[in-house]
Amino acid sequence: MVISKSNTTDVNDNSRPKRRHHVHVSALGKGWSRAMMALLALLAWHCSKGQTDGAVDGSQTPNPAGGTGPMGGGSGFCTESGMPSAPVGDSQIIFSISTNIDPCSVRGYVVGFQDQLKVKRAVGNKFFVDHVPAGARDLLVLGSAKTSGSSLLDSQSDRGLRLANQKILNGVATEISEPVDLPVLGSIQGKVSLMGASEAAGVDIYIPGTGFLAKADLNGKFNITGVPVGHHQVFFEKAGYRRGQFDQVRVEAGKSIEIGNMLMAIDTGSDGFVILSGGSGISNSRTVDVTVGATNDAILMKISEDQSFVGASWRPITTSLPYTFDRPGAKSLYVKFANSNGLETSPFKADILIDVFSDARSPFAPTFVVGDVAPPSSDFAITDISVPSNAVGMMIADSPNFSGAAWQNPAPIANFSYPKNYASCGQKTFYLKFRDKDGFESQVVSRTANLACWRAISVVNAPNITSGINGANGSPPGLSAWTGSEMLVWGYRDSLYSGNSSFSGGAYNPSTNAWRSLSTQGYTGTLFGYAAVWAGNKWIVWGGSDSSGSPLHSDGAIYSPGADSWMTVGQINAPSMRYNLSAVWTGSTGNPVTENRMILWGGQSYSYPTDGYSYHPASDSWTQISTIGAPDARSLASTGWVNNRMVVWGGYSTCPGCQPINTGGIYDPTSDSWSAMASGGPSPRYGYVFVPTSTGKIFVWGGFGPNGQNVIGDGMMFDVQSNSWSPVPSAGAPTARAYATALAISGGRIFLFGGIDQTNNCSSGAFSNGAIFDPSSGTWTLVPYPQTASGNGNCNYYTATWTGSEVIMWAPGGGGMVFTPF
Repeated sequence: MVISKSNTTDVNDNSRPKRRHHVHVSALGKGWSRAMMALLALLAWHCSKGQTDGAVDGSQTPNPAGGTGPMGGGSGFCTESGMPSAPVGDSQIIFSISTNIDPCSVRGYVVGFQDQLKVKRAVGNKFFVDHVPAGARDLLVLGSAKTSGSSLLDSQSDRGLRLANQKILNGVATEISEPVDLPVLGSIQGKVSLMGASEAAGVDIYIPGTGFLAKADLNGKFNITGVPVGHHQVFFEKAGYRRGQFDQVRVEAGKSIEIGNMLMAIDTGSDGFVILSGGSGISNSRTVDVTVGATNDAILMKISEDQSFVGASWRPITTSLPYTFDRPGAKSLYVKFANSNGLETSPFKADILIDVFSDARSPFAPTFVVGDVAPPSSDFAITDISVPSNAVGMMIADSPNFSGAAWQNPAPIANFSYPKNYASCGQKTFYLKFRDKDGFESQVVSRTANLACWRAISVVNAPNITSGINGANGSPPGLSAWTGSEMLVWGYRDSLYSGNSSFSGGAYNPSTNAWRSLSTQGYTGTLFGYAAVWAGNKWIVWGGSDSSGSPLHSDGAIYSPGADSWMTVGQINAPSMRYNLSAVWTGSTGNPVTENRMILWGGQSYSYPTDGYSYHPASDSWTQISTIGAPDARSLASTGWVNNRMVVWGGYSTCPGCQPINTGGIYDPTSDSWSAMASGGPSPRYGYVFVPTSTGKIFVWGGFGPNGQNVIGDGMMFDVQSNSWSPVPSAGAPTARAYATALAISGGRIFLFGGIDQTNNCSSGAFSNGAIFDPSSGTWTLVPYPQTASGNGNCNYYTATWTGSEVIMWAPGGGGMVFTPF
């Protein structure tokens, strides 16, 4: 065995020998380090002179065969004499030589731990290594069994073993359970080639963490000899080339292992990264923490905000450092690296937003944005502007370049009106930024909202309707429907009981803001208390009474917009005559027994019938429905079609008395059966709104209490699926009112507008407003007074329809509005 000194080239890899003088274990050298040889000679003295302990510190230890001192006589080394303990607070490895080797024939041992040499102490065939660093470590045990003389001075190591991943605990003696067999050494040979070069001389080939190495010859051949048995990594290095590596090279006793050819690629430069502020993407300070990293062969770096690195100098790699940007805003920082060959990487980039306005992360979020298109006001109302504490200026605009905007006092603003008259409704985006006393500006924050607005409906050629037609309680008092391109309205002129009433209808196109008249030819329907449904592409009207309230009718009519004509409804098996009845349209249910049918129920005649009927327009036929379990008799009940079932609620009890009631029932046409609605719903009332939604619920709100003694400002939601009631939140709700107009709009929301109180006074404008209720969030959003209303601007008895994007409302007095919700 040879222990030699060598100079090796340092790289940024702890596995490779450092650039320093050190002692390492190798079978390649020709001579011993004399100090180390003397030390090992001392250790070998045991077999030849009989010392009882292999201590190397010169202390005298007992000799079981007699005598003391380092040179005591006898042959006690090969006799077990007790186990020395580890030094206090130190770590220790204990191993023993395999029994198939005579301990006295092994002339010396060296154990290596990553370039640190540890010399054993011995008792019998037990060997001890003190001062071992704690952790999982590989041991290299080397020994010599040659006896060419009375000492080891002329010997070389010819045996060795790599013990992988030995777990060493701090301050604990760790014993390897199995005896160590020291087989004879092996070797590793192979060939290395350099990309783009015909010769491969000068390539260093080494086993990391040891002193076993070799250099390739001109042909790239190499041979590492004296390698302990075990699994090793083999590294290949040469300046200007990428490091090569073989893993898990297995060395066997006495064998030369061929590992094949290693092709080393030309080094094209380092790899790396840069991270700002831990990768958060935002910083409240202009000074940020910069973290960089590069591959081991990189030694220099440049850092700059300029991608071209103008003015930047090479500097040693610093993995963590501060960097200060000159001003806030969106920033980028570039870093590149170079290795010892002068090869540079491409720039690595990291982005960050420098926002010194830490409390202005979301400066404003419009909870309500609305504006009228026409004068006198078209202002956006922007609420909830949060001003940073260090801001001295604020700028707001509707363009990202802040065109025409000026800095203004940033005092907290609860409701900021943006003074601009927009020509149309729709999506608008606002931009806001702040600046501090040094002129630094915050990030630009934008908020987008749909401009909720009103626009007037033309009255040119509008139908001459002076009063709405009263429908079921809680329903819009006029008849209206949306065809997909037009709103249809139908009503009458003059007083209901004057005897001079006549019909009038019109179709309004919101795209052209124009009206056309509807034909009245062939209409045989009534004026008052009839039932009407929109059947997808036609109106169906049935029952009711004439202007005097008598006679009652048991007939109906169907209007087809495409043909602009009316036709009668068949009367075979039709319901008995009645008025103030209720009806729903089933639409497409997927069930041929129930789909595309009008279902009528209840009402009032000379008695109060509790029966109902299903009408099928395609076959012009009637079918009576079950009465078992039907609700109590009533008139003016509200009905809705939800989850393929008809829900009946409220209305008036039978006369005499005729008081509002708050009970109902659910009819399932699939099973032709009734079930009772859950109790605990709204209090008895009339003049309320009753709106089925697309989410399977029904919205009930407002109205008058019994006898009209008070106006009500509360409501509840009925869940058809669970047959249960839940209260509508009162926070933010509009003023209590009755006979408001309401309908379902997008997102399962409910639009509510207008209404009256006990005084029936609209002139004050107190009820010329409304609100939108969102059941999913339980929140109300107020809708302001429509300053652009045409006609008389009446605040009650509007008929209304939802187009899919807008609400069109038409008043009995001949005026109307279009509302685009936000």
